[in-house]
Amino acid sequence: MSIRNWIVAAVALVALPLVAGAGVVRSAVHGKLDPVTQGGAERGRFRLVVGDRSNSSHIEKVEVDARHLDSTLEYHVFLVKTGGTDAADFGAMRINAGGHAGLRFTTRLTTLPSGVTTISDYAGGTVEVRDGSTAVLSGTVPSFIGLTDDGSHGAAAFGRDSSRLAAVDASFRGRGQMTARRQNLPGGVREEFRLTCGRMSTATTYSVVVIAADTTETTLGTFTTSDPLGLGGFRLATAKGDTIPGGGVLGLAGLTVEVRDSGNSAVLRGTFPTIP
Repeated sequence: MSIRNWIVAAVALVALPLVAGAGVVRSAVHGKLDPVTQGGAERGRFRLVVGDRSNSSHIEKVEVDARHLDSTLEYHVFLVKTGGTDAADFGAMRINAGGHAGLRFTTRLTTLPSGVTTISDYAGGTVEVRDGSTAVLSGTVPSFIGLTDDGSHGAAAFGRDSSRLAAVDASFRGRGQMTARRQNLPGGVREEFRLTCGRMSTATTYSVVVIAADTTETTLGTFTTSDPLGLGGFRLATAKGDTIPGGGVLGLAGLTVEVRDSGNSAVLRGTFPTIP
């Protein structure tokens, strides 16, 4: 990471209180919308998202785009359960003079339609763009997956959490932040761990150790701070060939983390992020 980026990260770090960030998990599915009438020119795509945060907030999104529609008509987006039952209207699409229409539904702004508990119940059903009661575009909704499920075409899951590292000795000015991420994609699982520290002793090498409940220790990595700013850290990403020891970000969740100086004394301590 460049020194400029380290400065930006450190400024953000020291400005924040020593509290853990709210973790988030999102599951999303997407697919194509094909014309119901054979030879029809209409085309479209959809994306459905279900998300949760560790602070108990929940969000659901329905995003649909369609092209080559009749700009003089009004179109609504419906989710239909398997077998064609329980169709739910998620509202009218905005359409321009060129026949390009879109819908952005989010529970941050409005409630789910009557009778809908969660859009994930519509997995295996269809997304439809309708002109009145007539469907002009339709696409099958893939099954939603979690962070540890087998990968599936058209589906993905993402999780992230962050936590703070506080000084062991009140006289030490240093502090740090850890961020863990996991993506479950059709092409495989990707994980990332990032550590950023500031206000550390300058030009000093530190090691980062995770301690299990049975006191087994695993070293995640080392870093050397800059001089004169005392900034440092590192990033492990499986997408670029790194290995995250100790069972990955899910296996390390909730364990004690220490940043130690060259004498093996802990100067910062915290808890590894726990993705919800």
